[in-house]
Amino acid sequence: MKKILFIICMLNFLMYNSIAQLYNWSNIVQINANGSDSYSGAFIANDTNDNKFIIGTFVNIVNIGTDTIHSINNGIYIAKINKNDSLVWLKKIAESDTIIGITKQTIDKSNNIILNIRFFNSCTIFGTNFVSNGLLDNVLIKIDNNGILKFSKHIKGNCNEGLYRIVTDSDENILYTGSFSCILDIGDTTLIGNNIN
Repeated sequence: MKKILFIICMLNFLMYNSIAQLYNWSNIVQINANGSDSYSGAFIANDTNDNKFIIGTFVNIVNIGTDTIHSINNGIYIAKINKNDSLVWLKKIAESDTIIGITKQTIDKSNNIILNIRFFNSCTIFGTNFVSNGLLDNVLIKIDNNGILKFSKHIKGNCNEGLYRIVTDSDENILYTGSFSCILDIGDTTLIGNNIN
């Protein structure tokens, strides 16, 4: 019975997705990686006003439309595209000489963008330097609809921390779920795990 239910669910999923129109994102934005070693569009999200946000990683330089941003090493960018498919703004969120990435994102009811940035060693986010406390650390950031940083929160531990999900509730509280194995510091709160060395 479980196998039949699984097969029916998969067929419904395939049917729904096979007839859905595929949107051609290249109509919205042309990303040019002149001089860049690599770039990617990691997340695409829409706000309630039909603006699209493209969030990704790049190395050295990225061009979107007529705007260009630079990074000494690895960078993270965010671009806002309006409902007429025109670039509103392009900003560099972060840069690092080590591993850097975006692991989760969401948009709240006021159209603020909430992101989790994961890094190793150190990372500069909107001009503030964060230093890893262990292996990989996280910084939770909230950006308003104009690309202005509203807050950043360093989530650090002396081992590895994992993030599973970011959601917001109707009061715009941010719910952040994840895992850790040793010690985890979030602001003034310290949690102790089972694998203390």
